Amino acid sequence: MAQDDILPIPGEPYGVGISLLLRNYRHRLEHDCGLISDPSAVNYLAGHSLQYDVTADHYRSFTCPEGQQYLYNAMKRDTRFCVDDNSEEPVRMTQRQLPDGRVDWTFTPTRPGEILCGDLTLTLRPDEEIYLSATQGLSVNVKAQAVK
Repeated sequence: MAQDDILPIPGEPYGVGISLLLRNYRHRLEHDCGLISDPSAVNYLAGHSLQYDVTADHYRSFTCPEGQQYLYNAMKRDTRFCVDDNSEEPVRMTQRQLPDGRVDWTFTPTRPGEILCGDLTLTLRPDEEIYLSATQGLSVNVKAQAVK
């Protein structure tokens, strides 16, 4: 049986037990998996229709490989029942010199299911630029100061 195969449960989901289970599952998705700011993902994982969800309809697919990886990484954040004895660094850094003289640094989290935070200090000349990107989304605070 493949990991995406779902066995149907006969009957209608109703009753206090089912309501409690579904509310608990939604709470775990929002708080333990960090999806509180992504209600479309929570609705998708809870099996609800995304028919009238504009964000889900027009800007994101949860069935493409990238969408599935996003959901998988979010679900892996709930590690209450997992034991991880892996004590490696949270990020691997690779540096690559580009033909035009620029340097490309790639920071790869060793555990991509976790939320990664950090500080980065750079000194740029007035004609230099920095480009930041992340496949699962990026939140950045930038502070700039003149260096004399």
